[in-house]
Amino acid sequence: DKTIAVGRAIINGENAMALARYDAQGELDPTFGTNGTVTTVIPPYTVGQLQGVGLQSDGSIVVAGRVGNSSQAN
Repeated sequence: DKTIAVGRAIINGENAMALARYDAQGELDPTFGTNGTVTTVIPPYTVGQLQGVGLQSDGSIVVAGRVGNSSQAN
């Protein structure tokens, strides 16, 4: 009934990893995070990538990713 989207966001000029949860009508779910979204700002001069998301049997969301030095991005 609910959909999780993962991606990237820019918050006040800083890179962040982001999750959003939508209800069955396609609206952001206000009971999730802050008004339907959760973001984690990553340190300056680093790059981050979300690589997987899963749902546990108890409803917990598990997200995997990595953050590294921007000089190692290529």
